[in-house]
Amino acid sequence: ALVAYYAQRPFDGADVPLLEEVAARASIAMERAQTLERERRIATTLQQASLPSLIPRPAGIRFDTVYAPADEEGQVGGDWYDAIELDDGSVVVSVGDVTGRGIQAAIIMSKVRHAMGAVPRHETDPTKILDSAGWFLGKRYPDAIVTAFVGIVSPDRSILRFANAGHPLPILWRDGELIELHARGLPLGLRNASAPESSQAIDLHDGDVLVLFTDGLIEGRRDWELGERLLREVLSSGVLTASVSPAKIIARACLPAEVHDDVAILTVSLGDGPSWTFSADDARAAVDARGQFVEFLRGAHCDDELVDRAELVFGELLGNVVRHAPGPVEVSFEWLKGGGVLHLIDSGTSFSLVETHLPDDAFSDVGRGLFIVQHLASDLHAEHVPNCGNHIRVVL
Repeated sequence: ALVAYYAQRPFDGADVPLLEEVAARASIAMERAQTLERERRIATTLQQASLPSLIPRPAGIRFDTVYAPADEEGQVGGDWYDAIELDDGSVVVSVGDVTGRGIQAAIIMSKVRHAMGAVPRHETDPTKILDSAGWFLGKRYPDAIVTAFVGIVSPDRSILRFANAGHPLPILWRDGELIELHARGLPLGLRNASAPESSQAIDLHDGDVLVLFTDGLIEGRRDWELGERLLREVLSSGVLTASVSPAKIIARACLPAEVHDDVAILTVSLGDGPSWTFSADDARAAVDARGQFVEFLRGAHCDDELVDRAELVFGELLGNVVRHAPGPVEVSFEWLKGGGVLHLIDSGTSFSLVETHLPDDAFSDVGRGLFIVQHLASDLHAEHVPNCGNHIRVVL
């Protein structure tokens, strides 16, 4: 506006005070923007440095994690996830969210997470672990409020004991069923307002997948109902138990390209089946994965016929993925009574399985893959996971 104004008339000395005022305000605005960006970088660095640099790999459990910082200036929060293996073989998992944003939230998150990581060495009741962390928070940051969930997986992986402090309920996937882990309790910083609830427990089964997350996952698209629906859609699919990176698949399915609130996700998968991950356009990695898959089956003393059929199915499925869905590929295998199930997860677009037939041209290099797979498999199923890709399940 000023440029247009002065283009209409000559500049004179009377304009100097106005221009000086405009320049001063512009300078203040630039300094403020630089300060906000500097604070955001510091907060992001603090937060990322406070997350665990090493996630344990205990027997019988696979972890996967996602941390996505907010893209908006000054919106870095205090979300965290954590997993610690204790000396007796049990595993402590936690997730939490500090109310507020910026450097202070990141600092409080770091302190509380470390407190919750140290307490289990001396206290194994999840409710008392939260109470101890709340006591620490009240002494150091009396005005802070933190929501948190903590669970302890028994050494034999058969039981999860857990407690909640005002945090979104974790969800357990089991054989296609979604089980919310209900436990009541006020957030840290408010727990003195009422007596805490007792810790809860649930039996664990091989193949279970526990999903812990912060509310940014649901609110990522600024539509709670949409976020809840997207989360339940991906959790209800069979892709979680087949994936070696279920937390990342959940994030891809639920979050937009730019998130408006911090997001922390921790998945806990029970069981430890064989799996392979590679890019569809990496020919060497694909060949290696195929060879390792065959070696695994032979090492499990499978008969030659099953090995030959499985290798051919693996190769045909991979050929289709390379042709139609370049990008990351996950392959996993699980045993069933009388055979096994091969899972393949790609990043392609939706497609439908139809009854196939051999191509009319005997020399055609397309049209054989699904025909061969359908006739070698006991069952073939494909599902599309929105925003993620396809999950193909082959019963051999």
